[in-house]
Amino acid sequence: MTSSGGRMILIKHILQSLPTYILSAMNPPKGIIKLMEKHFANFFWGTNEGKNKYHWSSWNNLCLSQDEGGADVRKMEDIIDILSIKRWWRFRTHPSLWTNFFKNKYCKRAHPVNKKPNPTDSHIWRNMLKIRDKAEENIIWEIQKGNCSFWWDNWTGDANEDDFPVWTTSNDGRFSSNSA
Repeated sequence: MTSSGGRMILIKHILQSLPTYILSAMNPPKGIIKLMEKHFANFFWGTNEGKNKYHWSSWNNLCLSQDEGGADVRKMEDIIDILSIKRWWRFRTHPSLWTNFFKNKYCKRAHPVNKKPNPTDSHIWRNMLKIRDKAEENIIWEIQKGNCSFWWDNWTGDANEDDFPVWTTSNDGRFSSNSA
């Protein structure tokens, strides 16, 4: 059996990275996320004769940074939020068949930033709209050829070629999930 440090490394680098591909394409229900974190916690604290050992700290406490007394593990909800922000980023910045489909289906008459959720929209689109505000407040469009929206896009900058988005940094100058 591995030590608690070895189990923590396995959770951080193996178990949490396995579902990344599927999570980049969809958002699972909260019950699935809680079940995954329950299995991570059970794996970390271990078992004794087929029974789970006592959990000396909650999973939420383990997900705090080491400075705050945690083990620096990422919450699955945070990972899903980051991947959802990336999905919105790609929708707004990278022309593709997928982007064209979503723009033609949901944004024919409205700019994506101004689009209101509809109960008949797909699960993926509704989740993208939930994360939209968090993503859009950190996107700055540099105006160059003029293909960004004056009214809806965050814009500043010098003129070169195409308009392109720029991520802003957090207060300490780093890029983080909060600045993404």
